Amino acid sequence: MGVTIKEVAEYVGVSRGTVDRVLHKRGNVKKEIEQKVLRALDELDYAPNASARALALSQNAPKIGVLIPNQPGFFHDEVRRGISRGQEECRALGVELLVEECDANAPAEYIRVIDRMCEEGVKGFAISAQNSQLLIEKIDQLDAGDIPVVTLNSDIPASRRRAFVGEDAYKSGRIAGELVGKMLQSDGEILIVGGRPEFDAHVSRVKGFQDCVSVYSPHKIECKVIYTYEIYPLTYDRILEELSECRELCGVYLSASCVSAYVDALNRVKPSKRPLAVCHDVPADTLGYLKEGSLDFTIEQNIFRQGYKPIQLLRDHILYGKEIYNDNIKPFYNIISSECIL
Repeated sequence: MGVTIKEVAEYVGVSRGTVDRVLHKRGNVKKEIEQKVLRALDELDYAPNASARALALSQNAPKIGVLIPNQPGFFHDEVRRGISRGQEECRALGVELLVEECDANAPAEYIRVIDRMCEEGVKGFAISAQNSQLLIEKIDQLDAGDIPVVTLNSDIPASRRRAFVGEDAYKSGRIAGELVGKMLQSDGEILIVGGRPEFDAHVSRVKGFQDCVSVYSPHKIECKVIYTYEIYPLTYDRILEELSECRELCGVYLSASCVSAYVDALNRVKPSKRPLAVCHDVPADTLGYLKEGSLDFTIEQNIFRQGYKPIQLLRDHILYGKEIYNDNIKPFYNIISSECIL
């Protein structure tokens, strides 16, 4: 059974009339109270007259477009799980979800898909893409036409997107920097392996790590950054080169995927002392590397939520007029070591 207006009012500590005025935008509500009510509606997943609304919309289903990179792997699978959950709920409410995978390196392809979806009547977009000027301009154009955009996983912060759902990548990089800085036992060089320099999340993680690692270490540290576009052969060759040439490599920060390329290069070189190694996310191979001792820590993010939450925000905005509030997005960080694995 759905949440009632009375329950929302009790949750916030206001009258039912106040909640009703916020829902129907009748005014006469203080801004801070309005924001509390809107947050409560989101947190409680309030859906007024959902069945009747779905029936009324069944003849002309509103559409939401979802665009994500066409990169196979753990991120793709987890985001897809979240999208599938959102798709099930949208279907029950009479909302159609159009999902398309695009070339991560081709903003123009995203633009073409967005334009086509707009012609098909899409009323809002959830987008995971690189931070490019083309997409900034397109998102601003969509927003000016009252078509909201929510970015996920990697932000496009200079655009007029309504919200971003994902980790604070800079903060996540700082957490990795603190871990490495506190555990280093000597002076030396740290190799930072980045993903795609065009993606805001990838660059922000690297910057967060660089800004933080020396703060927590008493040792003299030099950081070297390489971007390998999450391509296994390129990542393997570059790391193999660094492991072979740098006798003072004391740490490795794997800020994107292709962790297997690092482990394979490590097993090829077999250094006398393994560098301290920190990465992100919890695919099965990463957990295996932690257990066997090839990695020290990984930092988990809620990727499933990044696929699901943008759809929920857009759906509720289109169906019920709920405002899309960026401050509703609360990332979490779990630090996983070998002892955390069953």
